[in-house]
Amino acid sequence: MNILFVCRGNLQRSPTAEDMVRERAGGEVDVRSAGVSRNAETRVDGDLLRWADRVYVMMEGIRKRIEQEFPDISEGKASRSSEYPTGTGEVNHG
Repeated sequence: MNILFVCRGNLQRSPTAEDMVRERAGGEVDVRSAGVSRNAETRVDGDLLRWADRVYVMMEGIRKRIEQEFPDISEGKASRSSEYPTGTGEVNHG
């Protein structure tokens, strides 16, 4: 499974989530991160969204922005990062 974490600048939140999931998944998933800002370290684009099976965003506004900019690619893929499965059979609602 390919997972993409997205925040605004791809400087702290989404790279941290990427690192944490990569460490915990032990190679079972491929994880990347990106940002929506023009100045993002890695900017989300159509290629990343096509690559991703699931997209986890840090804020609802980011999900909406992705869906507006990439309506044909992002449909049904984006969820809040708080909905990421914890690996214990439960969903983190934090």
